[in-house]
Amino acid sequence: MSRHLCSSLLLAVASLLLTACASTTDFVRTSVEDKPLKPAATLLVAGVTTDDAVRRRYEDTFVAELARSGLAGVASSSIIPSLSGLTMPQIREQMLLAGDRADAVLHVQLVDLSVVPALAPTDLPPDAPSATRTVGGVSVSINAPATDRTGQVTEIELEANLYELPGRRLLWTAITRTYEANAIEKVARSHARALIARMQAEGLLATGR
Repeated sequence: MSRHLCSSLLLAVASLLLTACASTTDFVRTSVEDKPLKPAATLLVAGVTTDDAVRRRYEDTFVAELARSGLAGVASSSIIPSLSGLTMPQIREQMLLAGDRADAVLHVQLVDLSVVPALAPTDLPPDAPSATRTVGGVSVSINAPATDRTGQVTEIELEANLYELPGRRLLWTAITRTYEANAIEKVARSHARALIARMQAEGLLATGR
């Protein structure tokens, strides 16, 4: 994906997300590429986009979720304030040079964004707090108050790559879809909680203090 397209898609996150009440993140695919020398206790979070405002909001929310889990996090924007003018290989190289600040770096970038049909609140039984539907082969929980007036839901596909520092080995890759979000903070919060739990379960991230 080109830098321009990636930036444009992430800008769309801020402007197109619908008036939902909750976010749901599902894993489409994960791949363990290598085993770490030890689980990471400090994670550098890198939202790879040239939109600085979206990047800071995503990273700050993710770092807050790490703290909530008893882990340390570093926002890449605190090291490299702006990615404007950098190519994707240059961005990755800059992040990997930050080995003195963290045990691993998590690169997150947008793959796709779309609006898909969802169960409208009127389709649900009055006493049912939630229901499910299948989107792209994934079973998605649809909360009754979480769809917009037209019964649509925003679907955001993200790719995350975990690199060990300072060795720069790729340890883990995950493709996720996040649904029902109305702000970048909600996307980041749902995404962070899902990724933190999965990385801890797979021994890639420490279990907290």
